[in-house]
Amino acid sequence: MKCVLPGSNVKVLGRAVQSLAKFGEEIHLAALPEGLSLRAVNSCRSAYASFLLSHLCFLHYEHRRRGDGGRLRGDRCQGDDVAEETFRCRISVKAMLSVFRATGSLDKAVEQCRIILNPKTCRLIIQMRCFRGVTTTRHLCFSDVDNVEASFSKSGSPNELRAPAR
Repeated sequence: MKCVLPGSNVKVLGRAVQSLAKFGEEIHLAALPEGLSLRAVNSCRSAYASFLLSHLCFLHYEHRRRGDGGRLRGDRCQGDDVAEETFRCRISVKAMLSVFRATGSLDKAVEQCRIILNPKTCRLIIQMRCFRGVTTTRHLCFSDVDNVEASFSKSGSPNELRAPAR
């Protein structure tokens, strides 16, 4: 997965990471066709939080299927319409917080943020291109993971809270 966020949306990503840090020790990333999913669950699996950054909030969003190099841009896959397996990984909250520690100044200092998820090297690369030509690059290690869910029945919880980005 490769994606580029504009500077105005880096603050949104940083706040999502800081919110997920309050739930657990790990953030679970999933490269979905709809966008980048960030999730966290607490240690006893009773509290769960999820953020989905739509592909529309990225300047460039490239999703690849696990295994072959099939590209997905936007909503449509080149090739077949078969439901594809998404790449999922988990990364330490402390590592992510070190990248997004000052969210108040991120949108003013950062022009673009490039995120590259490389499953071959088990690295999440975050490059922030700041004003005046300064670029910071962070290489974060991740581990493979299956699906993350809280242990409760969704049918027993009919209420759902949704809000627009504003």
